[in-house]
Amino acid sequence: MLVGDAAHALQPSSGQGASMALEDCETLVLLLQHCLGEDVENGIARASKAYSDLRRPRLDMVFKKAQQLAGMKQDMNIFQEMLMYLFVWLFSRLKVTEAYECRLNAYDVPTEVQKAIAQGNEYPRSVQSQASKTSLDSNRTRREGTHE
Repeated sequence: MLVGDAAHALQPSSGQGASMALEDCETLVLLLQHCLGEDVENGIARASKAYSDLRRPRLDMVFKKAQQLAGMKQDMNIFQEMLMYLFVWLFSRLKVTEAYECRLNAYDVPTEVQKAIAQGNEYPRSVQSQASKTSLDSNRTRREGTHE
């Protein structure tokens, strides 16, 4: 099983490689906990498929945005660089990238895993309580400003 950059290398300039790797690991652990708890023989295969199905849309979104932004960090002369920073400043003031930033930062792995498994009506209470506790802990950490 590959996770992180081994499974989906992002542009280094995207700044998302470590975040995606951590999300991959947490997703895989929660899915393995669920699937192996129900069916030891087929649990790994089920968790692997569920992992791929759940992570692919998010990774595609981040990858596409990284590809779009990759050209912005090429060698530039001083005029091009100042122009780029002007547009970055304008975009931040006009909130042009706000929708993407909301989708990127609002993603909560335990909640997404819980939703994905619940759609199959197979989410056991023990995993649900663990996912909820993890979600509450991560949300509390974000509010305290110790998690980006």
